[in-house]
Amino acid sequence: MGLARRMLGRSRSRGKGGGKGKGKDGGMMRTGPPGVPEVKPEKLCGELWEEPREKLGMQLISEMAQGAAHWQSVLKDDSRRSYAAFLPKGLTNEQCSHYFATTRDETKWMQPEGKNGPIPRKTAWATKQGCTCSYRYGGIEVEPMVFPPWMIEILNIIMPKCGIHTQAEWPDSCNMNLYEDGGMSV
Repeated sequence: MGLARRMLGRSRSRGKGGGKGKGKDGGMMRTGPPGVPEVKPEKLCGELWEEPREKLGMQLISEMAQGAAHWQSVLKDDSRRSYAAFLPKGLTNEQCSHYFATTRDETKWMQPEGKNGPIPRKTAWATKQGCTCSYRYGGIEVEPMVFPPWMIEILNIIMPKCGIHTQAEWPDSCNMNLYEDGGMSV
């Protein structure tokens, strides 16, 4: 609540006018510490933060998967080349239940140790046959397991809905996290 109030221009302790709010032009004011000059990132392509994806030959999944798959865009920011979409009912409820249980029960989950003890989730790293790369993050390394048969089944169902029709174009790896209860986190 305190963060939301500060963002809206009010702080619990300082009352009206003491927080961060809209500037003279209606845009949000700086969010950094007082007295430290704000450094804005450089725009790389005129008024855009990134080169246009069309110039680079990039397509969105929703464009590649024309036809039966009806992707719904929830974020489309061309200036930053930032996108998010989802596919409602990409799997049936039965498929979701089946593949969740299979993934949970047939994956060799690990819970690596971080500098403060075990990380607060279980993790696994799956790769295509022949790939021996490990997954590293935050000083933790997870060894690969070869895509199990159920992963190939999932890819066979989902990849065409993403406009990816040949196995050669499939992802070659998958990071999986298992959160067993409300006490586990990212």
